[in-house]
Amino acid sequence: MTVAAGCDPARFCHDVTFLRQPADLAAELRAAGCTVRGLPGTLPWSLPALARRLRVARPDVVQTWQFEADVIGRMLSPLTGRVPIVVSLQLPSYDPRVIEVAGWPAASVKRRKAIERFTMRVAKPYFVACSEFVARSARIDLGIPPDRIETIPNAVDLEAVAAGADARTSVRRSLSIADDALLYLNVGRLDPQKNQRRLIEAFAMLESQPEPVLAIAGTGPLERDLRGAAARLGVADRVRFLGPREDVPALLAAADVFAFPSLFEGLGVALLEAMGAGLSCVVSQAEAFDDLITDSVTGLRVAADVTGAIHAALAALAEDPELRLRTGEAARAVIRAEYDSSRTLPRWEAVYERAVTASFG
Repeated sequence: MTVAAGCDPARFCHDVTFLRQPADLAAELRAAGCTVRGLPGTLPWSLPALARRLRVARPDVVQTWQFEADVIGRMLSPLTGRVPIVVSLQLPSYDPRVIEVAGWPAASVKRRKAIERFTMRVAKPYFVACSEFVARSARIDLGIPPDRIETIPNAVDLEAVAAGADARTSVRRSLSIADDALLYLNVGRLDPQKNQRRLIEAFAMLESQPEPVLAIAGTGPLERDLRGAAARLGVADRVRFLGPREDVPALLAAADVFAFPSLFEGLGVALLEAMGAGLSCVVSQAEAFDDLITDSVTGLRVAADVTGAIHAALAALAEDPELRLRTGEAARAVIRAEYDSSRTLPRWEAVYERAVTASFG
């Protein structure tokens, strides 16, 4: 979203095709001036329509996101006259930890790798990784040559994550949260990767007064299980499942702490937004965060698979307002210095320009 909406419109035009519904971010992309399309029917029956669209549109560059789109884009490459393909890598997909959490059978992993390697030979794409960890993982697991991959970190628009001065009060009022109650916030899909089950368990151990609240924004397959866990732990009235939200900046303004104990990440945009909003963050020891979070300086790092460790960090921030303020301000300074989209967009534009001139063709 940030890249498609933020590039110089006088030089770049983005035509976004969603392979499946729902078309997340479609409204925002259209508002930013992008052309947004869906495909008739479902995959694989809609592939001929996608091939026709590529032939008619005659793009200068094809950019793909996620495994399915990556493979389809490469396989259709011969039909487009071998238009340069740029692949955005957002996860260390073949890291052992990812495979374990995802529960992929060994045969499935082997098959996916084979498909990746074959389609890479067909299309010779260029890769842009969202973090050094993801880039290193891709080089090792997929054998991507160093000259075919670079790292451009995920980034956020600091102005976009800033909410109005009245957002804190209005959001808390809408959620029936007292002004003086500590509000922990988590934003992400409700699935095993995001580790919300253990977060709820750690939150239930808190004994601070007034009683804190945990708000979880997002949807996913674990929602029913997570609601059940909150009920069994006696905190159902203090764990708010907010569903999909389009007002994340306002939620960030209302919160006191951002909790993000993911089991693995590429470089979560939700965390970058929280840091950019100046929130103190509790994050896991996932390797992707090593360059982003310094423990007790720009956030608190915890062992994601240890409930007690998550609880200790949540409790430390509840008991020490000065620690919350200090780490939140330091977090915002890191985003401003290294992860503001104004710094990364020129690098994306340079990738597109190199693609058009075939300098990595």
